[in-house]
Amino acid sequence: MELSGFSKGFISAFQSFGFVFKHRFVHFYFYSFFISLALLIVFLWLGWESASWLAELTMAKAKNVLAYFNISSEENSYSLVLTFIFNFILRFLGIYLVLKFSKYILLVLLSPLFAYVSEVAEQKRTGKKYPIGFLRILKDAMRGVFIALRNMVLEVSWIFLLFVLTLLFPPLALFTAILSFVIGAYFYGFSMMDYCYERWGLSISQSIIYTRKNAGFAIGLGVAYSLWMMVPVVGWIFASVNTAVGAAIALENPK
Repeated sequence: MELSGFSKGFISAFQSFGFVFKHRFVHFYFYSFFISLALLIVFLWLGWESASWLAELTMAKAKNVLAYFNISSEENSYSLVLTFIFNFILRFLGIYLVLKFSKYILLVLLSPLFAYVSEVAEQKRTGKKYPIGFLRILKDAMRGVFIALRNMVLEVSWIFLLFVLTLLFPPLALFTAILSFVIGAYFYGFSMMDYCYERWGLSISQSIIYTRKNAGFAIGLGVAYSLWMMVPVVGWIFASVNTAVGAAIALENPK
């Protein structure tokens, strides 16, 4: 019995385990993990420092405003507690935003690696080899960057609209949360599928149409990635490589 698009995409992200070990390119797991870990540490530091700078700037501006209206801004236990809470909220928000968009930042920065992993997997599956050169790798990477940024903007736009909808109709909170998760999964799956599209010679507009026709597959792939990422450390090792390989071994060239 033929699997549905969602099931096929979801299962392929786990079947890729056996494929990777069978064809002996396990080392990509370690490349992805250590590079991602190093970048994540940098991102978290930047998020923390940016939030700290913003908190200090905001508190300084607040004191100037209070001084302008001749309101005392002397530190007391009440003001110290408010300052602590404000700083904590800003730092928490900074870290949350970093973690929220880290998957797209990593897709942008690691596009050459994931494009190569995807190509190796397809070569192992079909035996077809593609010409390798600096210009082609650069072209693949630039397209990967564009697709990742496009998908990030669209996902943020949808999530913002759903957030506004939730504020207007609070009972829809559970529905909008689930829909936000599905939307994020779709766009991440699309990003991993596009590494195949580029090799097949599909234009970006053709890729968008093909992904919409295979939306279930994209969502299944993205859901698998999200589940991987819920497991500390393990997710960073396997998630990206498994989804890139999963797309390469399960998708069929439409041409």
